[in-house]
Amino acid sequence: KKHTNLSLKLVKEPTAGLSHARERGVHVAGFEIVIFCDDDNWLAEDYVLNAYNLMKTDASIGILGGNVKAEFDGDEPIWFGEYAGGYAIGEQTKLNLSLLEDRKWVFGAGMVLRKIFLEKYKNTGLKSLLSDRVGKALSSGGDSELCSIARLLGYRVAASSSLNLKHFIPANRLKIEYARNLYKGFGASMPVIHGYEHVINTKSKANNSDWLARIWYFARLISPKQLVLSVFYPKTKEMFFNKAYVILSLAAIKSLVYGRALFFAAAEQAFAIQRANPIK
Repeated sequence: KKHTNLSLKLVKEPTAGLSHARERGVHVAGFEIVIFCDDDNWLAEDYVLNAYNLMKTDASIGILGGNVKAEFDGDEPIWFGEYAGGYAIGEQTKLNLSLLEDRKWVFGAGMVLRKIFLEKYKNTGLKSLLSDRVGKALSSGGDSELCSIARLLGYRVAASSSLNLKHFIPANRLKIEYARNLYKGFGASMPVIHGYEHVINTKSKANNSDWLARIWYFARLISPKQLVLSVFYPKTKEMFFNKAYVILSLAAIKSLVYGRALFFAAAEQAFAIQRANPIK
């Protein structure tokens, strides 16, 4: 059954960046529950209804995600599986409702949010530290930042197998260089994300030891053996440096080293959010 009595509103956000556009959309939204649906996201017919029912079931859920399948403009590249997560493609849960503990974030594609937690965040007077996509620049991390903010405010992040959508990927994004740049963008966002994570996990301010621990965390993800072999064997080097986790880890290490101030700014902001909205 089609509903033709839905009210649509087009609003303008002067500040560039996906995160700023989403904040504006949430601000003008007239209902308690909001869904982020980009023009390349194709929601299943029951997506909105299922999202509404699940969010009504558990008031502690601040953000809810679903399972995302790729819809390719052409053939799937042989390398795509390695980078699928960067395109917001994958199964986030097999359960009808899974409160995520180990996995701390969900994809922005089809993300369901409780508007009240963003209003609480806005009332702190603090601003998002990540702009996410700006034009053709592949800056990233806005989705993860939202999930971190929800957790700082005492809400939970969840996923549901009853929420299904397709993510259309045009041919110009199915190039290996584009995929590599996606993961470099994720790595560049790590000072902010891990600044938040430090406060979520410890409920304390960060110091230099905490900053160094985050650098070591990513350094440990890179296999020393593979790194040494890549120096001497060209084929090994090409394979090694094309791995998504290696691209992300190297970018994260670089960003944390040169973005030390950003890590501490994120930790300070996270601490201020928790202090302004103590979890009961």
